[in-house]
Amino acid sequence: MTFRTVQAVVLAVLAAAGGNLPSARGDLYYASPRAEEADRVAAYAAATALRTTTVGPRTPAGTLLASLRRYDDVLRRLHRHHAYLQLRASENVSDPALARAVDELDIALDAVSAAMTRRLGTIDDGRRARLERDDPRLRPYDDVLRHAHAAALHTLPDAQELVAAQLDTPFESWLGDEYRRIARASVYPTVTTPSGPVDPRSAAATESPDHAVRRAAAEARAQVRASAAPTFADLLLEVVRVRTASARLHGFADAPSAAYFHQQLTAGEVHAVVDAVRRAAGANEDYQRLLAAVAARQMPAAEVRSYDVGLPPAGFAPPSFSFDDARTILPRALAPLGPTYVAQYTALLDPRNGRLDLAGGADRDRTGYSQGFPGTVSSVYLSPYAGTLDNLRTLIHEGGHATHRELMNQHGVLPVHASGPNWMFEAFAIFNELLLYDDLQRTATTPAWKAYYLDRFVDDAAFQVFESAQETDLEESLYRGVGDGSLRTAKDVDALTLRVLGAYDIWPADEPGRQSFWIGRSLYWRDPLYSVNYLYAGLLATEFFRLKERDPDGFAKRYVALLQNGFDDTPQALLRRFLGIDLRGTGIVDDSVAVIREKTNALRAAQPAP
Repeated sequence: MTFRTVQAVVLAVLAAAGGNLPSARGDLYYASPRAEEADRVAAYAAATALRTTTVGPRTPAGTLLASLRRYDDVLRRLHRHHAYLQLRASENVSDPALARAVDELDIALDAVSAAMTRRLGTIDDGRRARLERDDPRLRPYDDVLRHAHAAALHTLPDAQELVAAQLDTPFESWLGDEYRRIARASVYPTVTTPSGPVDPRSAAATESPDHAVRRAAAEARAQVRASAAPTFADLLLEVVRVRTASARLHGFADAPSAAYFHQQLTAGEVHAVVDAVRRAAGANEDYQRLLAAVAARQMPAAEVRSYDVGLPPAGFAPPSFSFDDARTILPRALAPLGPTYVAQYTALLDPRNGRLDLAGGADRDRTGYSQGFPGTVSSVYLSPYAGTLDNLRTLIHEGGHATHRELMNQHGVLPVHASGPNWMFEAFAIFNELLLYDDLQRTATTPAWKAYYLDRFVDDAAFQVFESAQETDLEESLYRGVGDGSLRTAKDVDALTLRVLGAYDIWPADEPGRQSFWIGRSLYWRDPLYSVNYLYAGLLATEFFRLKERDPDGFAKRYVALLQNGFDDTPQALLRRFLGIDLRGTGIVDDSVAVIREKTNALRAAQPAP
């Protein structure tokens, strides 16, 4: 049996047993749909009233405190409804009313946050200090007031901000839908194999033991992308123009600067980190050369290409993990984070708590995500769970988000401190992925399996750091190119892509489809300028792993304390305070690259002698 044949059998068995997988409890958030709908009407009314509240430099301390507490309450209520409706929409993707309700909640949350930012932002540092002296109960809101004062410079008047939110949210949904529509409309020619014609995107083509089949599949995929490139480019360039206009409307120089500001970063900081990763790309190239050397021993082709690496050895069966396996493996992998963390994660996995939804079904969203907020128990949705290693990775990742949110919830974090930059959230979850691969490697019973999971660790870390830097670099270059007029067509984007990619990896420019790499970056359409979050998250995740290895006990205590704390200060200050991590400069890049090199060398040593 081939790699995929064995996996197909495993997936079929697990799919047949899908009814035994846990699903979210119906009353996890509200007793009934009618109760949720009635409370949602009241929550919207409270949000509207809050948006019309007068708060300013002359507001007395007691009145300001009351407004901030109302803000907390509105956030708590709206997020609870969002969690409920998001889950229902995922369980029934054919109901457009549920999707619209989720969009409406996003709009309401954006509008109330913008309104409060505008009002609180009128309180300067001097007035803030005097108010906190008048009423010390305001001190927990210190960071909220400081951040609002900085953000208010980029916040529109209430009516304009509401209109912007009402336009942006549907536009973002449309972008994702349009990207998927164009992709689905592409017709792929079949590729000939000894077993007959196959789709060039299928595992039978991409994992064929025949180099010629893999190359033909790559060429077929490249041909389709090239034909669709003008349509994709028109849409992408429109995304860039709209994002740029919105950023300038809010007082930013360009869209990347706006995106970085909202993640509590500056363009200068991001550029320095991207430049440092690009200079360190030799570590990524070293790993790729190792993969190429391994592939060369398994194939007769004269030259190894990217579509030849990462294939399973002949006769290798893919790992599979039942839900019971997951309930054993994941807490064990997370044990380095200490008993408090493991207890919260284990509670998430307990089907009796109704916080985990793994059930399959034809009308369900095929994705994975987590939810949670102060006052709302955290949960995870993953459909379908088919027992693959990637399912296990997704579960420990999304479960990491849910556990982090539950730790904040249990610790009494204020709603205004429950949301921080996305790269911090992603760092905690990606760190869990690294712990999973490390545990599987340590507990593997054969050298082959140890090497397999060690490779998964290096692949994940290198992907998060180097490919995220590559994607961040390319995306910002797209915005610059549209801004200066040098990017007008799909061919312009292709040429830019080749220039950027060449600085990060070993693969030649004439590989089939390499110039169309940009088309596969769906985030460029679905969530523009988000890739920088994965870059910083990857750097932090590897730094967490390095610190865990150096001081296991001390790290676990400090790490959980950071998770429980919430975001009552800047992320840079929190990382320094709890873990001694300094994001100034590029030292974190050096540390991350050192971990990747160390694991690459271990992987090289684990390879069988030629």
